[in-house]
Amino acid sequence: MPAKPLLSSLFSILMLLPLTAGWAQVNITVTSSTAYQTIRAWRGAVFHLQYDEPLRSELIRALADELGITGYRFEPTSGNFWDHRRMEWLNDDNDPERINWAGFNTSELDFDIDNYIVPLRQRVVANGDPFSIYLSPSFFNGGSSGEVPPWLLNNYGEYGEFALAFITRVRDRGGFTPDLYCVLNEAGNNNPFSATVCQNMINNLMPRLQALGITTRIQFPESINAGTAWNYIQATQGDADMWAAVDVVSYHLYGPTTQLPSIRDFAWARGLVTAQTEDMNLNTNKLYDDMVNGGASIWEIYGMAGPGNECFNTYRNGVAFERGTKFWRFRQLFRYVRPGAVRIDAATDDSNLKPLAFVQNGRMILLLMNGSGVRTANVGGLDAGVYGLCQSVNGAPYVERGLQTIAAGTTFTLNVPSNAFVTLYPHDGVNRPPMITSYKGNVQYLTQPDSALTLTATAQDPELDPLAYAWSVRSQPIGASALIASPHAASTAVSGLTVAGHYAFAVVVSDSLHIVEREFIIPVYAGNQPPFFIDVHNRNPVVVVLPNAQTELRGSALDIEGDTVTLTYAVESQPASAVAQITPIAANRWQASNLDIAGDYVFRLTAHDGTNTTHALLTVPVYPPNNTAPQIASASANPPTITLPVSSTSLMATTLDFDGDWTSHWWSVTSRPAGAPYPTFVNQGKPNATVRNLSVPGTYVFTLTVVGWLPPAVGWTGQDAYQAILGMTPRIVLASLVAYWAGEFSNSYTLARMKVLTRGRWLWSRTIGSTLVGEGVDTFLFVGIAFGMLLQSNVNFFYNCRGFLVKKR
Repeated sequence: MPAKPLLSSLFSILMLLPLTAGWAQVNITVTSSTAYQTIRAWRGAVFHLQYDEPLRSELIRALADELGITGYRFEPTSGNFWDHRRMEWLNDDNDPERINWAGFNTSELDFDIDNYIVPLRQRVVANGDPFSIYLSPSFFNGGSSGEVPPWLLNNYGEYGEFALAFITRVRDRGGFTPDLYCVLNEAGNNNPFSATVCQNMINNLMPRLQALGITTRIQFPESINAGTAWNYIQATQGDADMWAAVDVVSYHLYGPTTQLPSIRDFAWARGLVTAQTEDMNLNTNKLYDDMVNGGASIWEIYGMAGPGNECFNTYRNGVAFERGTKFWRFRQLFRYVRPGAVRIDAATDDSNLKPLAFVQNGRMILLLMNGSGVRTANVGGLDAGVYGLCQSVNGAPYVERGLQTIAAGTTFTLNVPSNAFVTLYPHDGVNRPPMITSYKGNVQYLTQPDSALTLTATAQDPELDPLAYAWSVRSQPIGASALIASPHAASTAVSGLTVAGHYAFAVVVSDSLHIVEREFIIPVYAGNQPPFFIDVHNRNPVVVVLPNAQTELRGSALDIEGDTVTLTYAVESQPASAVAQITPIAANRWQASNLDIAGDYVFRLTAHDGTNTTHALLTVPVYPPNNTAPQIASASANPPTITLPVSSTSLMATTLDFDGDWTSHWWSVTSRPAGAPYPTFVNQGKPNATVRNLSVPGTYVFTLTVVGWLPPAVGWTGQDAYQAILGMTPRIVLASLVAYWAGEFSNSYTLARMKVLTRGRWLWSRTIGSTLVGEGVDTFLFVGIAFGMLLQSNVNFFYNCRGFLVKKR
């Protein structure tokens, strides 16, 4: 009897040898003396869905400890949603040098900092890795984030205040300073952020950061693809000040990638690093291209979790998740190649088997990414030592292949399955704990009267040690008596889930030296569950300003049981006399029109799954029209010319806004002499400012930007009274200045001409005549400018005549 297994094994080996002999042979050479980029971070985008505990903590643990993520991309709240609004919905105030926190929506921001960023950072640091985070706002015309507000786009000071608010909020609440800030996610993609706009925003922001002692640097250009990124780089490459502020050169992958080597070489020549920071369809070919052609030191998975997500597929019940294909593929890199590792040369004679090699702490790591077809890799140049070997095939959970001993100067041969990601990693000789690769039920939930399920766990051990499993009931509803049929099996039946509520089961996996424990939660429902909303917002436009009187409503919902969900919008409330209309235009899209009266419109979205109905309310503010841009009546420097060692001057301006809006000011440097340091300002956000540090001879040019249409912040209820009492002030000021100058000039000119005509005689006629002309011009110009288009023509004529006669009395 014992002979049969032996003969069977020998037969299998003999059958295997001819098959492997026919596989494609690939020669790979690793050269440690040729080094490239240093890995800085493996990043993920912050979760866009809010998860409750304990799912939230389990996701963060898996991110850091299993996948190997070391950083976040953090976006501030944007758009107008049913549960939150843009971080700065309206301008906080008209002073770009002061952050008025009452004008910022920070609750969602604070939640993400407290519940995602800080816990992840703690885990990353505890693992011995540096934590990396970059802040990246979004403004997309036609998107859910909405159009960039005019005060942010046109006033670099207001944008700088917005950026400072974001950076300092993370710093003060999170307890650390963000290392990078990006002016805009995908600048130039359906938004007006040209290369010049980004350049000016960076140059105005960085002196403010430096003055506050904030070490955050710039990630740029964060373009939609490598081609656009290269265009932005070329447009700004001559600006030494801007590039001194940049630390990371980043790009997305939605389009051509032929410019990746140019971006890489440009960055490396300046001591900068490159980063791939977004693509919804990542794969191993793109990873290889980014590592080699892009020279990426930072690589990001965008969109880390959600129902159906390929990284973390969260269940619709909101209490559990599974690891997807992206998780298992990219774990082969992230988990073993840590920040600080240096990529070294790895050459292949078959482009279908792509190698990446790294040196970390003096040991080599090799990764092989195979296309279709089984191949045999013959690897030369590896350091002698003991290595672990593991793989993920077709994005399935990884499998350990056992320890491998490589002698000095030898060729290491291994078979690489089709569509496999294989990792050869250094092993230090210390027995490592197993990894639980799956722990779940055969169903995601139970609905009474169902009360049984099957629990299954799988695990891998680096040394291929035998593994033992143990299931137990961690918690259950009062009155329940869940029974585990085979508690020491990897898979077991469970019964007795007869009480509605959440049941938590723990699985312990042991290799005799280590114990690893995980928890699986399954809800038991008393009946069919209602649908839940995942997205309710408006767009096109997000901020509605008359005379535009329409916007597009969006909404979507999921159902735990997968029932068909019907969505309908209705008007919940609206301003008096308003008659808003809602028209369906496509799936999950409705047009709200006739929003022609300023005020708040509240729309109710109803979701019905055939059994249950739920509602969400979306408030869409509509603002009155704003027809007149602010004006700069005068702008000058005093003195206009300075002689060193004097190195400062005053910048003075008179500005007006005929609508009575708040106006926001900002002085910026347009040009300066070659080699001159960047000037500094006092009251840079005021009409009258002082500029200093003009220490190099030459011409300095400064630009004053004045932005109007700054709706009053939330809580300000006196705008109508303010407009009624002081709204005329700008027109009156302008009218006074123009009328005075024109009247005085007319007076002087008439006096001089009459002196010539009268040959110096009849002084009394000259003084009276010139006064009549001057005061007439003064009166008619003042009344025309101050009250023009506001009064009826006969009233306007009466005011002109009366004003002229009163002045003559």
